[in-house]
Amino acid sequence: MYIFSKRIKCLDCGGNYRAIKERGKNKYICSTYNNYRTCTRWKLNEEYLIELVNNHYYTELIKQMVITVKNKKDSRPILTPVEIMSRVDRIEVSPSKQSFTIFYNDNTFTKITPFREIYWGEE
Repeated sequence: MYIFSKRIKCLDCGGNYRAIKERGKNKYICSTYNNYRTCTRWKLNEEYLIELVNNHYYTELIKQMVITVKNKKDSRPILTPVEIMSRVDRIEVSPSKQSFTIFYNDNTFTKITPFREIYWGEE
């Protein structure tokens, strides 16, 4: 099962990202590049996207004071694939800039820059 299918859009060409399996891992690549080689080749790793969504969820729980951070060894809550799909609205990717933004249904977002800097905010 590909969790982010039909949710990832390429900002460079307007195409959708499609799921592929590469070396046993789920990844996403621009369908325009994959079919016609007319866009920039840049893949997103599904495990990394899941990690970002789980971190966002954990941060939101702390902000809402549902949980407190007492011990860094405490286990973080992990979302199921169904919960992830219900929380993520869309992902916009710019392969040429090597950046992407995950938009959540609660009107917040996570933006990743080319240098893997992470920003959180509200729309």
